[in-house]
Amino acid sequence: TLAVALDQYRSDYLFHAPTNYVTNYVNVTAATGATVTLDGVAVTGWSPIGGSGFSVARVILSDGALNDGNHKATGSDAFGISVYGYGDYTSYWYPGGLNLDTIIVD
Repeated sequence: TLAVALDQYRSDYLFHAPTNYVTNYVNVTAATGATVTLDGVAVTGWSPIGGSGFSVARVILSDGALNDGNHKATGSDAFGISVYGYGDYTSYWYPGGLNLDTIIVD
């Protein structure tokens, strides 16, 4: 998968996880202490990423509220997501979205 720069993180995402895979996950990366909800439920199970000030949570995805694989994540601050899944003899992994802002390096 591709990594998304912190400057491109968003505070909300709409994303899709195929319903025909055996298991789907989303990894949520956020500043430690930030609040993130997935489909209206608070994300828990955070693990710190070294001394970076960020934490990650690995969340198993259901098929979504309408059983269509669609999901919504929102946060108190900008955060990143990475969506992936496993099926019989196949898998996928993609960044769940990003801003396309110009990043200016000093």
